[in-house]
Amino acid sequence: MTEPEPRRDASDAPTSISISLSKEPVDLTRLDIARRHEFADATTSLASHSQPSLPEKKLDLFFKIRDGTFDWNNPLSSEMLWNSTASEFLDSYSSLSLILPSTFSALALTITFGHRQKLTIRRDASPADWNKLRKRIQTLLDVEKREKPDETEFEIWVERADPN
Repeated sequence: MTEPEPRRDASDAPTSISISLSKEPVDLTRLDIARRHEFADATTSLASHSQPSLPEKKLDLFFKIRDGTFDWNNPLSSEMLWNSTASEFLDSYSSLSLILPSTFSALALTITFGHRQKLTIRRDASPADWNKLRKRIQTLLDVEKREKPDETEFEIWVERADPN
């Protein structure tokens, strides 16, 4: 003989949260430097249902601009790194830093976590090389998050690898 299942009411129903990220794609190569801040922070927040939310982990890119300084006031979302080809990334750098593409053939990415490793990507990089670079960055980021769980902000500094 089996026991009857306990009776359930609406308060026992599972709670679901729906999240929608519906940003229109933006061609970052066409933005002028003054409008960068509009697209710099692509963070989203999740409303929690009676649970404290964990601090959001954020990876920002900082570009060295034409005057030779990093633009610390306008961090760029890492989505630019993850969602572009090598050529698109270099073109975006050129457009947003106001540095002519003819003045460099490669970019240096200083990974401020992961022992400040400097990775280089050339304009003529193959898709396999670009994917390998991004995989290295993701691996370094994953290790850093595990080793420093309280850290919430991570940075990559981007500059010309071969300034003229």
